[in-house]
Amino acid sequence: MMHLHMRVDEDAFLKAARRIAEDEGIFTWPQTMASDTPSVRVVEFTVGDATLTFTPDEVAKIVEQLLA
Repeated sequence: MMHLHMRVDEDAFLKAARRIAEDEGIFTWPQTMASDTPSVRVVEFTVGDATLTFTPDEVAKIVEQLLA
């Protein structure tokens, strides 16, 4: 497990997460956590059996979509 610190608005992040779930069937995160910096949100990145089916490039693409 690790924490990803991302400069993103929570509402935009959650909207992107819903779109990815609906369009691609990939569940990412249901929420973000506040950080010490107001413009930075945090999520816990946990790796399990399902996550291991993704390549590093696929994971990067998903995270990019969450930040767009």
